[in-house]
Amino acid sequence: MIDFFLKGPINISIFLVIIFLFLIFQYKKLLSNKIIKTGLLLLILRIVVILILFYLVINPVFIINNANIQNSKIGVFIDNSKSIRIHDKLDSLNYINKIQFFIEELRKNKNKIEIYKFADSVDRITNLDQIKFDSKNTSFDFLENKSIVNEFDELILLTDGISTYGKKIEEIQPYLPINSLGIGDSNLIDDVKIEKLEYNNKIGYGDSLIIKYNIKSSLSKDFSSKVSLKNIENKIIYSTVVNLKSGVTNFNNVLKINSKDLSYVNSLFIEPLELEYNKKNNYKDFKIDIIDKPKNILLVSGSISTNSYLIKDKIQSLKNVSFDHLYKINTRKWNKNIDLFVFDNYDLIIFDDFININQISIGNDQMILYFEGPNSDSNHSKNLDEIFDMKIENDPLNNSYTLYSNLGQYDNVKYSLFPRLKKKYSYFSNENKSSLVKYSDGSDAIIMKNNYIGVFIPELGDAFRRTIDIKIKDVLDIFFDNLFQLSFAKDNILVKFENIKNDYYLGEEIKIYLEYSPIVDPLNLNKNIVIELKRADFNEYLNVKYDIKKDKYFVSFVAESSGLWNMFGQFSYNNQKIKMNPKNILIQDFDKEGDQIYQNIFGLKSISNASNGKYVDIKTYNDNFVFENIVKNEKNEYNTISNFKYVWIIIVFFSIEWYFRKKKGLL
Repeated sequence: MIDFFLKGPINISIFLVIIFLFLIFQYKKLLSNKIIKTGLLLLILRIVVILILFYLVINPVFIINNANIQNSKIGVFIDNSKSIRIHDKLDSLNYINKIQFFIEELRKNKNKIEIYKFADSVDRITNLDQIKFDSKNTSFDFLENKSIVNEFDELILLTDGISTYGKKIEEIQPYLPINSLGIGDSNLIDDVKIEKLEYNNKIGYGDSLIIKYNIKSSLSKDFSSKVSLKNIENKIIYSTVVNLKSGVTNFNNVLKINSKDLSYVNSLFIEPLELEYNKKNNYKDFKIDIIDKPKNILLVSGSISTNSYLIKDKIQSLKNVSFDHLYKINTRKWNKNIDLFVFDNYDLIIFDDFININQISIGNDQMILYFEGPNSDSNHSKNLDEIFDMKIENDPLNNSYTLYSNLGQYDNVKYSLFPRLKKKYSYFSNENKSSLVKYSDGSDAIIMKNNYIGVFIPELGDAFRRTIDIKIKDVLDIFFDNLFQLSFAKDNILVKFENIKNDYYLGEEIKIYLEYSPIVDPLNLNKNIVIELKRADFNEYLNVKYDIKKDKYFVSFVAESSGLWNMFGQFSYNNQKIKMNPKNILIQDFDKEGDQIYQNIFGLKSISNASNGKYVDIKTYNDNFVFENIVKNEKNEYNTISNFKYVWIIIVFFSIEWYFRKKKGLL
């Protein structure tokens, strides 16, 4: 097909026609006299020049359209997920053979095809034997990846259209025609499953646990089943019968169970249908942490001061803590009978302005937190020297000093912003590494020695009243949080595993982050920690990694089997090996591919219609599902001239005309 149009302006063309007619009129006299031959020649020359100018001005263009027939380049993408094999087993129609037959028929066509398998990744294949139909996840996100699909004229998908992660197929925005061959029955197979399970994973011993659960069913007829709750010893704690209606339904219920009947790992179970294919979703295991008895803390005050009230207030703000306060009313009398106290029953003993520690029977493993207090005297020297291995010097000048952390940037308490402090005595530890916080004169403010922590800030209450005045938000809470973390270091608080999720699914990457005390140098954390993963005869040491975005250290792994996995850690600190509280991780054996067994006809039709493709159920496939050759229209545009290409002709003709006119004496 040939198209023609003028690119030049019409008004100029009309102007040139008027000039042309005027020239004809002017040359009329020449044609009527004796020099008719010369006049005719001049007229012809002038007309030729005008016609060339006219042609240049109108600039005619010819467009030739050619229909170029080419073979289509087709990308064939075959679903390699486990669900296709399940369809093959459940249906009398052999889907795998159907797929092979389709590919053979497609290859007979002249179209160019490339075959890929897809599931959780996309891989080109050369042989159908490379497809095993065993992948545990399906994603269609690759259809929006131009680097994969843009080399094709159109695509063919052989799939059931069910995604287990990423976008649903009906949410995909296609770039080119997508033809769908649907696999599987469009009807949901009969199935009952524990869809959701909600509970508080931490509960006190003897308290009631509220469990909310949801049962989802897709049934061809009504069905009655038993729901049971079992502990790890397989003892049935709860049981009830549920009546489920045909179709797709949801059943919700709430349980109230005493924690005494529960174990660390428990299971909620619904009895399956007789011929139910996927029985893995009929149960859901869950674990709970039954909180141990509260930490017992004893505060022993040699005298009541502002320090006493401050320390007491902070102890009582702690969670899961049992607290006793023993204090002197006068030099001889206590508020309680001291002889009746069993000091070994306390996890932490805090001494407040009480120096005669040797009067109290303390176990070797008990943590001791010692506050100097405002009433310290010369008797401190003997006792503190024995406990902390330090020397004490009198500080009679009544100077004031600033505090600074010996841990530098790794401590989150801004000691440098504390108000200047006055003290009666200066303390110098013989082991400098045990010093955590110092005064500006080099003496110790906070030191740690074995299971003893000494806080040598005499007017603690006054200091913090002035701290509030300079508006350091929460500095008091942070200060005491650090002290209590140190105090419970024997209980593995220096470094611990972060509790992110109650459970994980088989095949899922498990990331466990590490939490650590402010006294731990994070730059050396991975050098001082050993983390071990155990289950039955499996044993593996995990590498500690660093997450830049979250600014945290973590370990990661993928469990090879379901059940309870145990993670252990050991941290080196202050020349001591501190065992971390173990992390128990529950891995659920959940089959995502077996959870939704049907053909998503809606999704497949949606993506095909949206992209001007075709949808065909593979059951009804026949030879009519053939792809036509691609017709590509090629448009070639030809400019007959270039405006400057023929200027020399105009010049030549004008020169000839000028010569003859000059020779004949014409104007």
